[in-house]
Amino acid sequence: MAQLSTLGHLRFMAWLDFLYNLSLLITVGADILVLCYVVPAFRRSKNRAFLFIAIACVVGIIDTICDHAVDARSLSESGYIVFRTFLRCGYFTDITFWALGIVSLTRTVLAGSQPTKSDDEVPKVVVSHWKCSKCGEELESQFTSCWKCRTPKQNEPVA
Repeated sequence: MAQLSTLGHLRFMAWLDFLYNLSLLITVGADILVLCYVVPAFRRSKNRAFLFIAIACVVGIIDTICDHAVDARSLSESGYIVFRTFLRCGYFTDITFWALGIVSLTRTVLAGSQPTKSDDEVPKVVVSHWKCSKCGEELESQFTSCWKCRTPKQNEPVA
């Protein structure tokens, strides 16, 4: 009975090891696949959203490979803490750049779908002027008297 339990445990551990390595392949493969699309897109458009996503993919690949390549059991306690901190920083950097990329890309798409106003639709600001009856100075309508000779404004706009 003990041999069957040990054999079951070994099979379970082999299965977990397989899943662990499969997660490496899937994660790195997905990041590489995304990189194959965003790098050419960035080169064509110079849109920084694609740059942010490319940085996120590279950081994700490095983080995943480090997580799978380093045997944490061989590290000292302080080395383990440093290693796990490095991985967490990589993870949060990865997530941050993904968020920046998605938000930037969304803003770009939404800005492109907004209807733009033509020159005919843009309201024109009309500034009326008046001419001083005494000195002939042309003044904007907001002034109630001539700045030059202090003559009060009369109700006769010029332009």
